[in-house]
Order: sequence, then structure tokens, then C-alpha cells
Amino acid sequence: KGCLISFESKGIMLDGFLVGKIKPKKTIVIFIHGMNGNFYKSPLIKEFMKKSIEEDFDFLSIDNRGKEIISRFYGKKKLVLGTALEKFEDCAYDIDAAVSFVLKKGYKHIILAGYSTGCQKIVYYINMRKNKHVQALVFIAPVDDYAVSHRRLGKKYSKALRLAQSMVHYKQGNKLMPSWASFHSAQRFLSYASPKSIESQIFNYKGKLSMLSKIHQPVLVIFGEKDEHIVGTVYEYKAVIESKISSLLFIFKTIKNADHSFLGKEAMVIKLVSQWFKRVSETTAAFEAP
Repeated sequence: KGCLISFESKGIMLDGFLVGKIKPKKTIVIFIHGMNGNFYKSPLIKEFMKKSIEEDFDFLSIDNRGKEIISRFYGKKKLVLGTALEKFEDCAYDIDAAVSFVLKKGYKHIILAGYSTGCQKIVYYINMRKNKHVQALVFIAPVDDYAVSHRRLGKKYSKALRLAQSMVHYKQGNKLMPSWASFHSAQRFLSYASPKSIESQIFNYKGKLSMLSKIHQPVLVIFGEKDEHIVGTVYEYKAVIESKISSLLFIFKTIKNADHSFLGKEAMVIKLVSQWFKRVSETTAAFEAP
């Protein structure tokens, strides 16, 4: 019912875990983990793996170049990456490779599900690739990394930003920032903490959310009501997304008393995804077998 898999993404090998019956024309959910994460460790991913057996969709959780803080990758290239060193825009290669992998397995319908920073990666991918095989999207806890960084650093934010900019200017962008500022490299810090970067703008809830507004696939957004990384309130986030999203099948759900990791509430996340999937498959031809 489940197996470890590997696939190539622009010269490096990525790992993942596939759960399901692998039937032709079946729908599969590809899960993109968040910052510093990996394809297997979080209780939420484990619950997806366990529960997806009972659902109408299969489930694939994959690593990407942001695996953990620092990780070594092998393949045609040998690279040290991880969240600390990855280039955000390269996420498109990883998602593309995962989509190609499942298409070769015979899947016809693909849902991309992202957790935390994985949501930014999905939005970026959809805007860059416009892959017709991706027919629906799930955003789980898509917080504003720019706002979170600004709040975390407080009065030190401007100092950290200037330091990172200086490091990049002097070609030290892949060197780690001092621990008071970030556990990531200067270029990676700027990617999510500078208001001018592509990544930080994707879910900047006080910004234009221009990439999000270009998405037309069915969208489900799930937040924990007590997500500690929300800057403001979950209801403010809901109002902003509703004003920007252009999908005709858009649902926003909150889970009571759930934190950013949905600890103890993992089954409720899977239940919402399952209910939403059934509604989407019943109301759109995208999930009907050709």
C-alpha cells in the first residue's frame, strides 16, 4: 500500500513516499512540505499517509531542495542544500519532476497540497509552469513569512536586512547569517524576509497577492484558528484571500484550537481535504475520466 520512491530533479535525486493503489486515471495528492521540513517527519504527513488508504485519492509526499535546514543531495550533481541554502525559484524543478513521475505511473488527475512555505512554492509553480495536469490546489497554513520575520526580529529587522543585503553584495549570499538574525543563508533570508522578493510577496497579506490572483484551479485553504505564525487574525487572512482569489471553487476552512502544525488535529485536516475533494470531483469535469 505504500513504498519509498526516488526521482530526478535537475540532476539531483529526491525521495518520497507513495501511498495508494496506483490505478490508471486515479487522482493523486502531491504534498510539498514546509520550511526546514521533509517528506515524512511531521505528524500531519504521517496522518495523510495513514488515512489516504481510506480515501478516493492516492498520496505522494516528496522532499524538495528545502529539505531540513541543511541536507546533502546526490545524483548527477552532489549538492549541499536544504532550506538554509536553497534558491526558492528552483522549487519549480522539484514540483515539475514530481508531476512527471506520477504521470509516468499512469495518474491522470493531480492535486498539489502545500504546507506552510510549501504553499508559496505551489503558487510559484502554477504561475511559472501552468501545468494542465494540476487540476486543484490545497493550501495548508499559508502564512506570511515576511510578516513573521518582521515580527520575530522586531527592532533588529532592518539591521538583519542590511546585513543580508551586504553579504549578497560581497558575494557571500550562500553563507549563513548570524544566529540572532536567521539560521539560513543571506540570500535565503532575503528571499522570504525582504518585501521586494518574489517569494515574500506571494502570501504577503498586505500586498497585491498578484500570483495568487492568477490561479483558476479549485482551491482549498486550511488554517488553524490558533496558528502562532499568523500576524493579525485568521479572519483577516480569509478576507484578503477571498478578495484576491479568482477560482470559482474556493473554500476557506479553519480548525478550532489548532496551531500551525495542527498537532492533535491532523485527522481533521485530512477530513476537510477529503470532503473538499469529493465536492470538487462531483462539480467539475476536471476529475472525470476521459
